[in-house]
Amino acid sequence: MIAVAVAIVKGRAAMRETETLRLGRIGEEAVGQYLEEKLRPKGCQVLHDIPGEGFNLDHVIIGPNGVFSVETKTYSKPVRGSGPVKYDGEKVTVNGWAPDRDPIQQAKAQAHWLHDLLERTTGRRFVVQPVVLFPGWFVEPMPANSDVWVLNEKALATFISNANMRVSGEDITLITFHLKRYVIAQTQSGK
Repeated sequence: MIAVAVAIVKGRAAMRETETLRLGRIGEEAVGQYLEEKLRPKGCQVLHDIPGEGFNLDHVIIGPNGVFSVETKTYSKPVRGSGPVKYDGEKVTVNGWAPDRDPIQQAKAQAHWLHDLLERTTGRRFVVQPVVLFPGWFVEPMPANSDVWVLNEKALATFISNANMRVSGEDITLITFHLKRYVIAQTQSGK
């Protein structure tokens, strides 16, 4: 009986984990399509699933207004009501609870990694803006001058349009070339 109970508990946990991964993948794909549709016409390059060292960048946007590292967080909304996503400049809460992994630290670390990768591969320094997206959620306005942008996907295009980190057309091409080359090298090496 104990073995059956343990198997049921482990089976349910595995099913929840599988569902969480499936939901995350669906969210990333939907956000990717949305970003392509909204940002490519504005001169942006949008790259997806850039492999890092033990992680991946969901999306990287390179455009005239800057370089953006985007982490997508997809959560199911509650059956009744829907509290907002809140960011106080330090921590995020989703419908009143804090996510297991701190998305702010994750976004900062990923942006820092991308900054270092671009400096190594291009020989140039580019500011990388970390972004955490919560697709489909109402995200309350964040504090002014936040290090990390916490938004829903629909607000991102406006924030990017209003960003003032100028990147030339030549630099957009340079960054895109080196990131694509990096992804190909990682894919060929089996990482």
